[in-house]
Parts: sequence; structure tokens; C-alpha cells
Amino acid sequence: MYYSLHDTETEEILGTVKVINPEECKENGIEHSMEVSESWDEFNRCEESELDNQDVNDFVKWNNENRVTQIERIYLEYCQPSND
Repeated sequence: MYYSLHDTETEEILGTVKVINPEECKENGIEHSMEVSESWDEFNRCEESELDNQDVNDFVKWNNENRVTQIERIYLEYCQPSND
């Protein structure tokens, strides 16, 4: 499962992450989509951390230290459809 991370103020897409332990989440009764969303909201709005609250790599590290749902950064290229 892939999740796009958006800036909470501008809605700009900052990056994409993938859950790497969905079976463990299921075994623990955790809905990983909700946990990733809540974790991102908490991290992106957090101003007390020394980490950059808009940096996806910082978020992945922070999330994986603080949540059951483990994620990794995914790099995607977005292509515009051709009008040919």
C-alpha cells in the first residue's frame, strides 16, 4: 500500500511512502492506513521537533521509531498524459 504525503497547509505532495509490515499490523489489529495518516498529521504539524516537519525522509525515520506501522520512502515519477 502506497500513501502520498501532503503538506497540511498547501496540499503540495511532498513524497510517497509504502507500508513494509502490513501482516504485523494486521496481527496487532492496527489499520495501517489510519496510523500512517495520523502519524503524518502529527509529524507535519509538529514544530517542537528538531526534524524538518516537511521532510519525508525525516518522517520515515521518526515514524519507524514511534509507530508499529513501518514504512519506507518510495520515489515515483509523475508523467503528464500526451495530447497526441
